[in-house]
Amino acid sequence: MIPPKFCIGLVTVAVCATGLAGTAATQSPIPVLTLSTNDRVLVMAPHPDDESLGCGGIIQTAVERHIPVRVVFFTYGDNNQWSFVLYRKYPVLESKAVQGMGLMRHGEAIKATHLLGLETNQLTFLGYPDFGTLYIWNNCWGAYPSYRSMLTMTTAVPYANAFHPGVRYTGVEWNFARREGDALVLAINVSRPLAKTVEAEVNIFGYRPDRLFPEMPKLRVSLGELTYKVMDGLQRLDNNTAAVTYRNKSISLRVPLSALGNPDRVLISARTSRAEVPFDWVAWRILMLPQNRVSPGADQ
Repeated sequence: MIPPKFCIGLVTVAVCATGLAGTAATQSPIPVLTLSTNDRVLVMAPHPDDESLGCGGIIQTAVERHIPVRVVFFTYGDNNQWSFVLYRKYPVLESKAVQGMGLMRHGEAIKATHLLGLETNQLTFLGYPDFGTLYIWNNCWGAYPSYRSMLTMTTAVPYANAFHPGVRYTGVEWNFARREGDALVLAINVSRPLAKTVEAEVNIFGYRPDRLFPEMPKLRVSLGELTYKVMDGLQRLDNNTAAVTYRNKSISLRVPLSALGNPDRVLISARTSRAEVPFDWVAWRILMLPQNRVSPGADQ
């Protein structure tokens, strides 16, 4: 069986707006994208109408061949004053009126994609702030204040028909592993809370080039509903080796790097299961931890 391809359309209006006709005579034709019935198509559109301008032909082809298609709109296009002026014949400045223009573009996107052959349930509108997503990506993580949209004047998704109304304009780290000072910090989200019959296991192996791998600590943290235990191979360690915090469907761990042998890199894997049936599984990841060590005998 041929493995399915996962096609992603990244839409940029600039490509559509540039005059390609003038260079057509000197350049080879653009390759035609071929789709099979095993494929899946995901179109990621910054604004309503980008899906039609950039990927309308791909969408139609996929629909004709009964290939699953989903279009995800990052924004409602609610920061486009030029189009608002052309439509209203005057600037639209009041925040509620700007949101109304975003809803209008939402409706236009539904009509346009219907003409391409899509149903409404194949569309996802996230409602992120127009002209604000890059700033959120670069700056708004963790405790950083939510981004405030320039025209809607909101700090959260204001549209009731969005995928998740009311979600804040900030980044959320669901699963991460990072170094904080002299400790390794892990955060893991699970599909269901831990219970008497549902357990989680986190494996953390240290590696450094100047020590044999079998000699390095290999921690296994087994997490139950209320308690946990830390193992290094077959040896049980003090629970203080890892600080564990439970928050319903999320678990955070803090492990001193010294407990991992002060490694250059860490191998991490995690899973939740009921008996031997897995629910969630995080494949092995490698986290690089560059550091300067003092060689034996050197001045300290």
